Amino acid sequence: MKYLRVVILLLVLLVAACSSESAPTPAAAPTIAAATQPAKVAENVEIKTFSFKPNRIKVKAGSTVTWTNQDGIEHSITGGLPPTPSGAFDSDFITKGQTFSFAFDKPGEYTYFCKRHNSMQGMVSVTP
Repeated sequence: MKYLRVVILLLVLLVAACSSESAPTPAAAPTIAAATQPAKVAENVEIKTFSFKPNRIKVKAGSTVTWTNQDGIEHSITGGLPPTPSGAFDSDFITKGQTFSFAFDKPGEYTYFCKRHNSMQGMVSVTP
């Protein structure tokens, strides 16, 4: 009789375990990030062998571009197209090892050139 009770109890537990529905697992609540300012991005351009490398770059608004003169001669980073500067930015002449940085806050296309070597030209495309 004791054996029968144990078997019945086990059968009841087995049936109960198989027939009960498990509670649904709640979906994880989506995490909402706080609105933040976009990170400032730095881009680098080398001045080497009488050219800007790369001569075309694409950055997001708020990015800072830094030009580094690797040539043994003076160069400038002057906004506009030769021979007319736009006035947007101008490094004046920088020598080997010197840098010039400019923050591009507004979307658009910004051309630039070297005042001493008009064939040296580049462009910064700024996206929103």
